[in-house]
Amino acid sequence: MAEQGKKRKAEEAESSGQRNEEGDWFVDLGKSKRLTVRKFKAMVLVDIREHYEKDGKMLPGKKGLSLSPEQFTALLEQGSAAQAEIAKLGK
Repeated sequence: MAEQGKKRKAEEAESSGQRNEEGDWFVDLGKSKRLTVRKFKAMVLVDIREHYEKDGKMLPGKKGLSLSPEQFTALLEQGSAAQAEIAKLGK
């Protein structure tokens, strides 16, 4: 039963994102920014990076950051606190 739950979550994640030509999963964040999950030198990375268009392809730029899965999890765990602070500053 747990296997079905994992499969369903994987399918939901796939449906909310896209795959680039290299097969990496990504989500368009707007204004030429993407969150991409990829493998680089046997390491899984979560990239939040600006992209630019060249010859009809979207390519990653220099501006951005790469997080390990542990760093990305730590970021997500602070999401509600960050949202609360954003709401306070937005008033």
